[in-house]
Amino acid sequence: MADAAVFVGVDAGATFIRPGLLRGGSFVLGEPVDSKAALGANAYVHQIKAAVDGLLAREGVDDSVVSGFCVAVPGPVSFDGRVSLPNVVGVGDFDMRHVLRAAFGSRVFLINDADASALGAAEHINVRRLRVNHGGVLTVTLGTGVGGGFVLPGKELALLSGYEGVACELGHMKVVDEPFKCGCGATGCLETVASGNGIVRVAKARLKEALLSTLPEAFGGLSGLAAASRTSPHKVAEAVFSAASGGDPLATRVLRSASFGGFLPREKLRDGALRDDVISYEAAKAAFHGRRCWLLALGQVDGEDVSAAYRRGRLSASDVRGRVDGIGFTSFDVDRLAVDGDGLCQDVLFFAASVLGGALADVAGVLNPEVIAVTGGLTDLRYREFFRTVEESFQRRVFSPAARVHWVKLRPHEHVGVSGAVRYAQLKVAKK
Repeated sequence: MADAAVFVGVDAGATFIRPGLLRGGSFVLGEPVDSKAALGANAYVHQIKAAVDGLLAREGVDDSVVSGFCVAVPGPVSFDGRVSLPNVVGVGDFDMRHVLRAAFGSRVFLINDADASALGAAEHINVRRLRVNHGGVLTVTLGTGVGGGFVLPGKELALLSGYEGVACELGHMKVVDEPFKCGCGATGCLETVASGNGIVRVAKARLKEALLSTLPEAFGGLSGLAAASRTSPHKVAEAVFSAASGGDPLATRVLRSASFGGFLPREKLRDGALRDDVISYEAAKAAFHGRRCWLLALGQVDGEDVSAAYRRGRLSASDVRGRVDGIGFTSFDVDRLAVDGDGLCQDVLFFAASVLGGALADVAGVLNPEVIAVTGGLTDLRYREFFRTVEESFQRRVFSPAARVHWVKLRPHEHVGVSGAVRYAQLKVAKK
């Protein structure tokens, strides 16, 4: 074993950094360390070096015998070694290859983390004996952001990189008409709604809409709106149009959703028409959401919940928005509430899954993959409808000849990002 080639891979995430080592045919994982990225690029690279040094020391390996190091980062990597890390707050853009070479020497390589996951996923799939000989593997990573990678078919693993090394940046496909600004500076990006941060962002936006809407008051409150949605859908639809013309955020969103069938249950639509009963149903549902555990999280004002305090003028709209922004929920809190039956959270996850499935369908129409592998932290979501909706949305939208794909979910504990980084180091050294 002492003479076996040694390769080191690092999954350098925005929050945690985890190394792995391959010696001969034996792969071992190192301990995760805090990225400390908020302290800047130098601190981030220092933590990468510390994680690797800790693993080498534990395994009794001198760094001089390592044939190649590879660091996978959550953002685009240009061919000259510069990185752009919009999801790593405090780091930004810098010449990471130059800094890493000062730490590891010329044996270090850089790769986008989603590309590393794609390599790791392709190898994992082959180990499962799902042979990929014709269409290749499209990998989508769902975590803090959304990433993607495509491994070309054939005996030798080969990544589709693109002219500037940014092929398959799925997270920055412009797929939604939402005002959320992405870390890349644009709006409408897939990761603004379908990533971990995106799911929380959408949930808070929907909650603000529900709390600040004037629609319930037009019917004497929530119960009146619910009753009218069943008995007088035309009246509710008229109220929605009127409120939307006045800038009511919930009414505006209801009209946008009702006119875009991909985000509504199919049984609620007929020939894509903007029907009164669809508008009425969506308005009542959206207004009711956020009135349960979300209100508990927001606290009370003089014994009243936030919604009632706003109605009585005790809180301004900006006060309500500030309180919602201050809720310390994560995507897994949204998931937990969805499992427990919270309608707002279920709708948010349905929306995210629908958008994601549609985006993957568009990519499949171009690349025609044989396998779609889903990786990243969000594969641990417990709300079962999420991934079922992804696949259903994919099938509704995809170009039919590209619809036959195998779906594979790879959970975080399988560490395909680390193993993919190791594999990339092997491939790069072999080419030298």
